[in-house]
Amino acid sequence: MFRKLVIALLTIPYLILQLGCTTISPGQAGIVFAPFENKIQKDILTAGTYSISPTKTVFVYNLQWEPYKETIDVITRDDLRIDVIASITIRPIQSQIINLHTEVGPQYYTNVVRQDFRTSVRNAFTNYPMIQISKNNQQIVKEIKTMMEDKLSARHIEIGNVNIDDISFSRQVMDAIQKKLTKEQELETMKFEIAIQKKDNEIARMNAQRDAEIVTIKAKAEADAIKIVNDSLSSKYIQYKAYDSPQNKLIFVPVGPNGLPVTVRMNVSEPTNTHHTAKTGVPSVLSKPSTANQDSDDGN
Repeated sequence: MFRKLVIALLTIPYLILQLGCTTISPGQAGIVFAPFENKIQKDILTAGTYSISPTKTVFVYNLQWEPYKETIDVITRDDLRIDVIASITIRPIQSQIINLHTEVGPQYYTNVVRQDFRTSVRNAFTNYPMIQISKNNQQIVKEIKTMMEDKLSARHIEIGNVNIDDISFSRQVMDAIQKKLTKEQELETMKFEIAIQKKDNEIARMNAQRDAEIVTIKAKAEADAIKIVNDSLSSKYIQYKAYDSPQNKLIFVPVGPNGLPVTVRMNVSEPTNTHHTAKTGVPSVLSKPSTANQDSDDGN
């Protein structure tokens, strides 16, 4: 009986001491609140064990980075709905933990961060059409983080990372993407064909212009040649060329006082009644027979 009483007497103070002791682990910070005084102790508890009056309450804050993940339905710039899984890593600023506790409270993520984070994700995605989201993923993350830093800077919370973990597309969205890609491909093909046709038309125009220039140059050259001939050739030279042509066989020249033609034979043997034949090949002229010869012939 006495032994049990001794054990009880020793246990009661130990329990009292245990109830009045608070241990703060590394990576944590504590705030002591005195409800009877209705105020917060100014000294922040760091890692260690503290003897705290049972009438006071200790609020422990985790100062380590904590990730939070959200599934958010967003609408893109081209009015397509998608589901985005995004995560954010945050922690309280140790030097401002009393202000955080006073203004926001221990449930700071649920009370403040969560709604701001979801809104920032939606706002960032509305700046991009569906087809550009994948290639602009890093830019979207950067925009979300910038918006969150502006919102949480006055909330005594700092941001570590923001990530887009997954994007889910509905069947309707996938069909819309496929149709859009098909139309864009058809448009690009049409633009290419139009460009080729314009190029072919330009080549045809240049060829036609070249042919027209060639015809113009030839016509001008012929006109210049004709002008040179007309300006330089005399009528006597033209007559000479006509006589000198090897195609001529007979030439009838109206000469003499009576205007009668004189017959000229080209390259023929000399007749017996010809008075004179030039050795130079000059045409011989046939003269009219005399009257005396005619009379003698009649007498015979």
